[in-house]
Amino acid sequence: MTSTGKSDLSKGSEEGDGRDLHSELLARAMRLCASREYSVQDIELRLRKWGAHSGQVTEAITGQLVREGYIDEARFASAFVNDKLKYNRWGRVKIRYGLRSRGIDDDTAEQALSTIDEKLYREIAERHIAGILSSAKTSDPRALFAKVVRSMQSKGFEYPVIKEITEKLLGG
Repeated sequence: MTSTGKSDLSKGSEEGDGRDLHSELLARAMRLCASREYSVQDIELRLRKWGAHSGQVTEAITGQLVREGYIDEARFASAFVNDKLKYNRWGRVKIRYGLRSRGIDDDTAEQALSTIDEKLYREIAERHIAGILSSAKTSDPRALFAKVVRSMQSKGFEYPVIKEITEKLLGG
């Protein structure tokens, strides 16, 4: 690192030492991928940030990371689904959008989403809805329902799930 906080990696490419830059970027990416799951797109963005301005370099590095098992899109998608459901309490819609924004194809995303435990999913939704209902300042059922729907859809839960659980909790 330089005194400005920027990486010295870009110097390698300026001096025509592209092989050293490639090796250093690969080593950094391997260390990063060994610590947690990343998508190919995540690593490509990091590589560009670190000074890999050539698409060929990023493709070569990500290709090697995939071949060696450091990156696995299905494994990333499963971890992403699990984490966003359990820790962020997101619904399927928001998780699906998050996967797409990370460059995960629809088939891989749907396969990962299909692993969601329906009982856990509904428990999380029910806890959210119960919290919304208990903190509501109105007793008007229509206003309560609208508030729940807005809040739950912003968390990525589907309308039929919201409706079913809200009606159960409101007794109607």
